[in-house]
Amino acid sequence: MHEASVAASILEILRARLALKAPEAMALYVTVRIGEFRAVDPDSLSFAFDSLKKDYAGCRNCRLLVEPVKAMAVCAGEGHYYHASSQSAFACRECGAGIRQLLAGGELDITGYTVQSSESELEHNNA
Repeated sequence: MHEASVAASILEILRARLALKAPEAMALYVTVRIGEFRAVDPDSLSFAFDSLKKDYAGCRNCRLLVEPVKAMAVCAGEGHYYHASSQSAFACRECGAGIRQLLAGGELDITGYTVQSSESELEHNNA
């Protein structure tokens, strides 16, 4: 399950960023964008994240928020923009051509996280 290694990488990035803040800093939320072509199952990633987070300083109570990104492409035939999916064999629905360029759907990015540095101080960060 490669979702466990993805979850561990996310947690390691968070741990490193928390280390730059106050010693008692805790991550409350982390938002991750996952493209359709990344072959990362959001449920499996969430399960792995929840299973591993206790092992990372400041991440024990962190919640993973996943933003799915639909795969969008330009076809190699007539340059149509379309949703590339396995249901259509990744072919353009208008002309049947394959993908010339993937515009969206390959993402795997931390887009933001929320940290609590003290009892009442919350800090929202864009990654």
